[in-house]
Amino acid sequence: MADTKLPDVQAAYALLWDQIHVPVFFQKLASYGFSPENAQQAGSLLGLAAKLRSVGASPAAEKFAAANDPFGQASNELDSVLAKLGLDGGVKSAQAAEERAARSELAAAFAAESDVYNSVLSLKAAEAAQAEQQLASA
Repeated sequence: MADTKLPDVQAAYALLWDQIHVPVFFQKLASYGFSPENAQQAGSLLGLAAKLRSVGASPAAEKFAAANDPFGQASNELDSVLAKLGLDGGVKSAQAAEERAARSELAAAFAAESDVYNSVLSLKAAEAAQAEQQLASA
């Protein structure tokens, strides 16, 4: 096997962003009927998504959403009761299996592309090196 030079972390991230994240993001938006008309709108949508992701990931936002969503609370409680009774009919597990299969198929397709594969390797190598440094300094 030939010795392949992996891209640096920034180049790897940029490639994965451009070839995977952005197209998947806009395909998902299109499936909901939203498509940017120009590059400025596309940039605004990406910026909105980043802001919403950071807000949504905060513990305060999760706590607020849970406390102020009576329908979500009722749904979660009903799911819990149905699961305890074995009455969910396997719907959630079937959906989860479909999602896992779709992700695996997509991952296999992207892994077949050497530039994507090498970019993932580069990011994982950097992650491993960072973990090793943290362990060494602990």
